[in-house]
Formats: sequence, C-alpha cells, structure tokens
Amino acid sequence: MASFMDKVKGKKEVKPFGGYKCDKCQNTKTKFFIHMDVYGKDKYICSYLCSKDMHITYGKEYWSNVVNTEDFNHLRPIQINIEKPEKFRIEKDPYDGERYDFLNNLEEEDERVRKYEEELSMEGNSYSDSE
Repeated sequence: MASFMDKVKGKKEVKPFGGYKCDKCQNTKTKFFIHMDVYGKDKYICSYLCSKDMHITYGKEYWSNVVNTEDFNHLRPIQINIEKPEKFRIEKDPYDGERYDFLNNLEEEDERVRKYEEELSMEGNSYSDSE
C-alpha cells in the first residue's frame, strides 16, 4: 500500500508482477509458451505438455486465437519415413552357394505345400458339394 506522501506526490503504486496463470494446469509461471486471445480474454499456456490437447479445449481452429505466432515461425523437424526391414526376412546371397541352394529348396517346398493345400481344399469343396 502506498503512503499518504506518495499519493500527494502523485506516485503510482507498483504491484509486483505475479506471472502468467496457465489455463490448463492453473500454475503461475513467469514465462508462457502460448498466449491466446479468446473472446477478448488473455489465456496463457505454460508448456508444451499443457499445449498437447489444445484442440480439445479450444477447438481445432485455436491457431487463429494465438497471439505469439511469431514464436512458431521456425522450421519443424522433418519427418523422414524410413522403411523398416521385414522382421523375419531371410537375405539370399548368391555367392554363398550352399545357403542359396538351401533357401531355394525351402521356397520350392513352400510353393509345393501351398499348391497341395489348394488342391485339397478344392477336393474338399467338390466332395461336400456332391453330398
């Protein structure tokens, strides 16, 4: 509170800065991450963690309410889609003769089994149709 003499001299009372109150977690911080003007009221978001679900609280078009957009003009991380190799893929090396022949035999056997299973399923269907 200002004294009588301060008021006579015209000094204004200076209130200490309390900080910015986060609209999400309700904590008071000295810095803010996002400043928004929502329906004429200032709203502050204190951190990235508090800003994760802003589309739920303020709607999908909340970016139009953000005041400090110049803080977000920097480049975002570039997302590179790196194809992950198949988990159980077997590499064939034609220079390793024995292994290459073995893997080819396995593939041929898999193909023979697949054809045999198809024949059995066809025979089973024709057998069940004739009953």
